[in-house]
Amino acid sequence: MYFYGDRYLNEAPQSKRRMEKAPKFDGKCDLSDFIVQFEQVAEWNGWTDSEKATQILLSLDGPAKQMLSELTADKMGNYSCIKQVLTNRFNPVERETAYRCEFKSRRRQKGESLQDYGNCLRKLALKGYPNTPYSGVEAHVIDQFIQGISNPKLREHVQFKHPETLDKAVAVALEYESFVGPSDVVRKPQDDISETICPVKQLVNKSSDIMTTEKVAEICRNVIRQELAKFDLGSYRAPRSPDMRNIPFNRPGRRIICYYCKEEGHVEPMCPVKREDQSKRDNKNQGNC
Repeated sequence: MYFYGDRYLNEAPQSKRRMEKAPKFDGKCDLSDFIVQFEQVAEWNGWTDSEKATQILLSLDGPAKQMLSELTADKMGNYSCIKQVLTNRFNPVERETAYRCEFKSRRRQKGESLQDYGNCLRKLALKGYPNTPYSGVEAHVIDQFIQGISNPKLREHVQFKHPETLDKAVAVALEYESFVGPSDVVRKPQDDISETICPVKQLVNKSSDIMTTEKVAEICRNVIRQELAKFDLGSYRAPRSPDMRNIPFNRPGRRIICYYCKEEGHVEPMCPVKREDQSKRDNKNQGNC
């Protein structure tokens, strides 16, 4: 009971509030988002089911208007029937499989914020598993969120934090990026440097950031010369065999004469006559024995 002037009233004066306008649906936007927004407006405006049926038909635009021909007169005033026809047309059950495949293959796109990436995964999970509570699929959403991060260091950082909710995983990733900057650019890991190229690195001018092919080739040649110089290859001489020590050098214009058979063209150690005589003597000595 309220006191108004000099009288008592049983009811409070009704406050007037602004009526919200129903959103439009053209078939291109997400149907689930449209239904949620439309029902929120209907609840705010206090519409009955009959009024909701009328308002949702007035909200159809573009290609979505074509579904009006599928409604009979008795379905025009039934909000549940209209919503079911919209669902069958723009969000059929067969699309659940497509949403699941898209969810499993979803990766963070270049330039995409972590918040948008996480929200997209959440929507795909709700569409792909409509009969499962979100609490039952959130663990899969977190795993997919981590696996879809392209930067390996950021991915390991979030994984080692063991987030229990998607919001926590997004917060951990945002905290990491706030310190190291955006990490959606994939960089090739640096290979281990072997000891064989250490001398090359020592000879590189640290002030120059760009090394041409000619500079690298010259550095390699210098390193090879330094390594070969350690072995003093220029002073190496192959040993001469005993039979070749007394052979004179075959100088131009000099005659080579054998001292055994007095023939030209060979020396005494290589004389065939001497070898033949030596063989005869050896055979004779063996016969006498």
